[in-house]
Amino acid sequence: MKRFFAFLFFIQAALLGHTQLIVDHNAVADFDNIPAEYIAEVKKMMVAFPGESHSVAMRQGMELLEAQDATYACNISEGEAYTDQYVRVEDLGWVGELEWFTWFAYAEGNRPYPARVIFKNIMEDYHADGHPITALGFTWCYDMVIGDGNETEGTDPDYGVHWYGASIGGPDGDLGWGLDEDDYALTGNRVNLQTYFGAMEEYIAYSNSNGLGTKVIFTTGTVDFEGEWWGEGGYQGHIKHEAIRNYVKADPSRILFDYADILCFDDDGTMNTQTWNGHTYPSITSTNEMPRNYGHISDAGALRLAKAQWWMLARIAGWNSESSSVNESDEDEDALLIVARKDSLTITTRDNYTASTVRLFNIQGSLVATKQLQSSSCSINISSLPSGVYIVVLSGNNSVLSQEVVI
Repeated sequence: MKRFFAFLFFIQAALLGHTQLIVDHNAVADFDNIPAEYIAEVKKMMVAFPGESHSVAMRQGMELLEAQDATYACNISEGEAYTDQYVRVEDLGWVGELEWFTWFAYAEGNRPYPARVIFKNIMEDYHADGHPITALGFTWCYDMVIGDGNETEGTDPDYGVHWYGASIGGPDGDLGWGLDEDDYALTGNRVNLQTYFGAMEEYIAYSNSNGLGTKVIFTTGTVDFEGEWWGEGGYQGHIKHEAIRNYVKADPSRILFDYADILCFDDDGTMNTQTWNGHTYPSITSTNEMPRNYGHISDAGALRLAKAQWWMLARIAGWNSESSSVNESDEDEDALLIVARKDSLTITTRDNYTASTVRLFNIQGSLVATKQLQSSSCSINISSLPSGVYIVVLSGNNSVLSQEVVI
């Protein structure tokens, strides 16, 4: 299309919010492909992955990467003012389960203060001070897998495991926990994985509704021996990781930093596993674990976490990576037929573009409507939209078509 290239950057940035952003071992493999212009954009950002001891590797890995290549400049600090010279790696100190999510297990009117507002206040204060946090997530410690007497007495009938974990600050004390409220019968603990999801959704909603600009990032947990990743405890931890991955994938707007997956692969693509009771599940590689220098993992593991963070921030900045590139060719010149009427917009396309997604953006770049093509034609209700210039974007099968329309 004649106008496509003029709007390419706009379209890519707009589509980013609707392309699932999963940061895993593939992100590390794609790290070297980050373009210079997006490296420069990352240097305007602030990233924060607070936690307990394991979180140290998330920060120190960034400094190790800079020491290898000054291109990836960073500074570990707290509340640092805006700069475009290096990415600011926020150090919020020691943050445990209570501060991040177990507060959500209490009844809504009885959620403990200040735990329930700590991160809402941080996001709001940083935004007000002119240096908003770009990406914020929780670095798990052994919260999912610790035993030490926290294991449930009985086993889950569906998964055949005792539930492990820590829930410091929760309404029922420090106990093992399962996937949802149905596991209360085993755990006696109102904290479960849905508690984490609930707290996350509250942070996301707070950032969005107040225009704070912070992407709140879902994360998986630890997979190292010191973090008690072995045997049954490790396997039930893997079950929790899979539940997190599935929850994130259910909504394309959610973002996952898959800490576990990143450390279960070496740079050559080799994956490590271990087995319990006939179940084989991923485990940290020896290269990523030994010798342990930061956050219970090796420098090699910390470097992988750092590369994944840079990749994630570049994607948030608008970069479409090698795995999500879009193509446009001259043969698509007449692939879209758009008819605008008073209350509706009808989009017709060639048969080979069926089962694609149609999105309507206003000229400011905001998404105003989405429709799934189930056949060669669809209709979008535009009765509530103000008159003006809009852009219809058809995306699917690694290709994007766009066309202006006046309504």
